[in-house]
Amino acid sequence: MGDRGVSGPAERVAAHRVEYIAGLRRLADLLEQDDAMTLPYYGDSAALAVFVYDRAGVAAYAGVLAGSSEKIDPDAKEFGCELEGRLAGLRVLIHAALYVGCEATVSGA
Repeated sequence: MGDRGVSGPAERVAAHRVEYIAGLRRLADLLEQDDAMTLPYYGDSAALAVFVYDRAGVAAYAGVLAGSSEKIDPDAKEFGCELEGRLAGLRVLIHAALYVGCEATVSGA
C-alpha cells in the first residue's frame, strides 16, 4: 500500500487506510451538503501533500494528474522530486522520495 501514516500488522495498516478514505468521503459529503462549511485550506489554497515512497506510487499519481500538472520540479532536494496538479478541484502536491526518482513524466492530455 505504501502508507506511512501507521505501522504494525498488515490488518491494522489496511484498517487505517479504510478509515482514512471513509473520513475523506464523509468530509466531501458534508462540504457538499452544507454551504456554511468552508473548504479546507489544504487542497484548495495550498496543495494537499502526498509523500510517495515507490515507483508504482509515482506512476499512479502521474497517471491521474496527467494534463493538469502545474509544476514538475525534479530538483527539489529536501525529499525528492515534486509533481503538482489537480484531481478535479483538489490541489495535490506529490513528493517522491530521492531514492525513487521522478522517471514518470506528466504530459498534457
